[in-house]
Amino acid sequence: MSSASSMFAFEKLSYDSSQTKSGVEAILSGSFMHNAHPTGSTTTYSSMIITAAQKSGVSPYHIASRIKQEVGGSITSGTNGKNATYPGIYNFYNIGAFESASGNAITNGLRWASSGTSYNRPWTTPAKSIIGGAMYIGESYINKGQNTLYTQKFNVTYTDCLYWHQYMGNVQAPTTEAWKVYDAYKSSGALNKAITFAIPVYKNMPSTAMKMPAANPGNQNNYLKTLSVSGQKLSPTFAINSTTQYTVNVRSSVSSATINASPVSSYSTVSGTGTKTLKSGKNTFKIVCKSQSKATRTYTIIINRG
Repeated sequence: MSSASSMFAFEKLSYDSSQTKSGVEAILSGSFMHNAHPTGSTTTYSSMIITAAQKSGVSPYHIASRIKQEVGGSITSGTNGKNATYPGIYNFYNIGAFESASGNAITNGLRWASSGTSYNRPWTTPAKSIIGGAMYIGESYINKGQNTLYTQKFNVTYTDCLYWHQYMGNVQAPTTEAWKVYDAYKSSGALNKAITFAIPVYKNMPSTAMKMPAANPGNQNNYLKTLSVSGQKLSPTFAINSTTQYTVNVRSSVSSATINASPVSSYSTVSGTGTKTLKSGKNTFKIVCKSQSKATRTYTIIINRG
């Protein structure tokens, strides 16, 4: 991608009436929302996004690219209303979606979408989610000064919550969303129109730009959510933190032990678990949690027999 496309990370994201439905469709291209409407509705996703932009004061191109960035190209239980835990609830922005011990990201996001009364909640239709989520972004970020993709990730403008008030966790999100917006402008023939960019300038900036870091796609969470040895006690007690070495002491009569583990992220895989034969003395076992991005974290369990 060219530097011109990356520039759209600094585009001001307030509502622009010149942005068209065809431009929104260009952003949605390749996704389940392109030239389509939700089941049971005659209103297209792009029309819902235009309405959401008008009601929230947010750029329709930004809404479309944000939704596509968050939920991807394929419909899921977060956007089809068929989640087993929260049926009939939708979350097109992954607001409130995070991995936790109490549920995966989609479930936690739907829990947020089903609770409260602000921002059109509960989001019982795709339209309520698309419009309500745009209102949330507008009120919580864009109208507080975080009115570019860059400042929604790197908050240097909303001084009441300086630095830590961020919409997106992915450090590459401003760039990838900027590419989608650029493509929408290009496809709709709007690149020759006046576009406003807000670019922060810092003190003591280097004279040359840094190189783009190598891409590392995928979820990088490689932590374990649970780790145990059946019928035995780990020392220290397992917790989701930076501790990766644990000890278990068993009697000399114990000839085997079963190691159990599960990852925090549903995208990760775990190896090294199962039933292990124990020799007398020290036994060392490695449990590896590999993230979707292939980053690994190794946990060590030392089982002392006798």
